[in-house]
Amino acid sequence: MDKIELIMFAGLSGFIFYLFIYMLKRDKVVDSKLAGIELSLEEINQEIFKLKKTLNSINVEKTVEEIEIVIEKLVSNIKKIEENNIKRIKELENKIFSIKSSVKPTNVDYVNVNESDKIKILNMYRSGYSIEEISKELRIPAGQIDLVIKFQNF
Repeated sequence: MDKIELIMFAGLSGFIFYLFIYMLKRDKVVDSKLAGIELSLEEINQEIFKLKKTLNSINVEKTVEEIEIVIEKLVSNIKKIEENNIKRIKELENKIFSIKSSVKPTNVDYVNVNESDKIKILNMYRSGYSIEEISKELRIPAGQIDLVIKFQNF
């Protein structure tokens, strides 16, 4: 049994030695990766420092003044556009008014006479009823009946 124990001891020792070597190599790989990360972080910190320095050197008041100038230009342009639009609207209103005044109204409101009464009035008038008879029958003033008949070109 001494040989088997010796072989087992040698095998176990070899395995532990292999693990030790593997851990050392793995530790070196991790160390190199960590060193790369440290370099990257240092570069990032340097860039941040440069950006902060640049931001501090910019004159904030000058930037605000430039923005105000741009805004004033925009406002003046908007006012010009608004004035042009108001002129166009007035021109269109004048054209609409002239068109309205030149066109005769075709649809006349007969005050209290609804469509069904208009039809009844016209049918009765065509049948030979007089304005007074239609007025009595439908209980509508004779003046309104006369208007309905006149606007229908009878």
